[in-house]
Parts: sequence; structure tokens; C-alpha cells
Amino acid sequence: MMKATIIKRGLLILLLPLIIVSTLAIRYRIRHAPLENFTRVIFKEPLQPFTLVHTSAQRYAGEENGRHYFTGQSPKYLLSYDKALTHPKRLELNIKPTRKMQSRFHAMVQPGKVTLFAGNYPAVIQVDIPGSHTASLINIKEGIFSRICAINDSVFIVRGYMHNSGLNQLFYRYNTSSKKIEKQAQTFIQDDAGLSSDGLLHYDKIHKQLLYIQFYTNKIYVFNPDLTIIKIDSTINPNPTTSTEFSQVGTQSKQIKNTSPKQVINRRSCIARNILFNQSGIKSKDEKLSTFRENAIIDCYSLADTRYMGSFYIPLKGQQLFDFGIHEGTLIAVYSKSIVSYKLPKDLYN
Repeated sequence: MMKATIIKRGLLILLLPLIIVSTLAIRYRIRHAPLENFTRVIFKEPLQPFTLVHTSAQRYAGEENGRHYFTGQSPKYLLSYDKALTHPKRLELNIKPTRKMQSRFHAMVQPGKVTLFAGNYPAVIQVDIPGSHTASLINIKEGIFSRICAINDSVFIVRGYMHNSGLNQLFYRYNTSSKKIEKQAQTFIQDDAGLSSDGLLHYDKIHKQLLYIQFYTNKIYVFNPDLTIIKIDSTINPNPTTSTEFSQVGTQSKQIKNTSPKQVINRRSCIARNILFNQSGIKSKDEKLSTFRENAIIDCYSLADTRYMGSFYIPLKGQQLFDFGIHEGTLIAVYSKSIVSYKLPKDLYN
């Protein structure tokens, strides 16, 4: 009898969190057109592979002074290769990574320096290249951030939590020199920790505008540096027909869990040479399923007017695509076990 009582109590303890989560679920239902109700124009010339190198790199940080930079598992080290992906070097940063710092970070190469963004720490870390490898760490006191991009060496656009934002992520402009917020924007207020409106943030230096591409919708939001929305455009694929649930964990907790993820419309993206390169997660009606599964599909849009230009495939080669970047006429693909450089299609710029 005592053993049965202990088992019942154990089951009750296990079930209580599930009951709390289910009763506090926030449901989002979106009904739109069928996902495959669109077509793509594939560039005639496929990607031409240049070089393959086996490596532990996970994300592309950019190019500086003839070398490509990458991050790996730890924010303490940066990997770099020359343009031919040879002569590897490891750059050790003068920092002591914590668990929070390592849990979410990425890097971006700027002229003469590498900037490391640690969203959960939260901080911006800058190191000169080449140089003494001494890093300067700037804490973001407002709180955890999910997205960030640089306007210049000291001004950054951030999407993250603020002291007055509750269960929302806000856009704000942060100056690392003055350590002050210069501007704040109340965008995507949905009280779901920013999960439903999550996406990627880029700064277009040519047109001096920000682009925010959402993961779960086909929307492209275009801001000016003052965080005023200029326009809202769409990618070529329609929005999904789906049901998504976001659940608050506990009655007093500020943690939100995505319990029923939407289908990802836009997976990852980068901007270069006046073009937005966007990896789509949706197959078009004229594509073979096998082709879609064996490649990453990149849709290209003009940054001047977000006009669709065409698409090309990055071969997956039986690996996961972790990241990709563009430098001049070369695409750098970061796979789960290797890095491959490709020549971009000539007709992309015709």
C-alpha cells in the first residue's frame, strides 16, 4: 500500500507542471493560403564549388584583410582561413567564457575588429584583428537579447528584453560608448516572449535601412535607423496554415515555451552586394521533393525594393547546413562537418 501511495505521489508531481502548462497555454491560430501555391525561378548556372575543408566551425563571421573568420563551440576562439580556405589559424580571445556566454553567441567581422555578441550573458565583446587579442567587454544592462546588428563601431540595433517590456522583446538602439539607449520601438507586442515574431536582423549599409525577416511568416520588415517602419514586404512563399501554442511555465514564471512550433518559412539569411539572400523552408509547387530535401534553397531579393530576383540551390551533401555567408562573388557554406566555398551564379547579377 505504501509503495502504491509513493508511486501515485510521484505521478502527481510529474503531472502538475503539465497541468499548469496546459491551462496557461496561449494559442495562436493562423489560416492562410496553401504553402506550395507559388513558383520559383532557378538561375540557369548552378553554384560552382571551389574548395572544401573539414573543420569544426559552426558559423560564418565574415571576411577581413583577406581572411574568412568563423566561430566554433566556444566564444573564446575564432577560426580563420585565407580566401582559398587554406592556412588555418586560431585566434584566442582574452575572455573567460561562462555557461551563459557560451549558450548563445555569434560573431561579426567589422573593419579591423571582430565583434562577439553574447545574447544570454548579455554583452558585446570586441577584439582588434590583427593585434594583441585583448578583448573589451561591454555589458548590456537592459537584459537578454536575441538579435543584434551593428550600425557602426559603437551603435547597435538590439531586439531583446527590457526592464519595462514584460513578456515582450523590443527593438532599441544602444550606444556602447555612452552605454545608453538612444531610441526604443514598441514592435510585435504579443506577450509570448517574442517567440511568434522571432526572426533575423540585418543592416543594409548601402540604403541605410534595417531588415527584419521573420521565421514563421513571410514578412520582411524594413526600418530606418531611427526604428521607424518604412514598409512591410513579403517573400515569395505564402504564410502557413498552422496552429501554434506558446505556454507560460508556472503561474509566477516569466518563462515561455514553444509547445507546438510553426513551420519555419525563412530559415537563415544574409545580405551582400545589394541583395538579400534568404534560405526558404518551403517547397514551391514546381519543385521535386527530392531536390528540395537534398539542397538548401536560397531566394534572392533586391535590397533596393525587395523585388524577387531568382533562386539557387546549395547542395547539402548529406550534411546539415549550419550557416552561410557571401563575400564578393563567393558563397561560404558552413556544414556540420566541413566548409565549402562556391562561385555565385553569373546570371544573378545580369
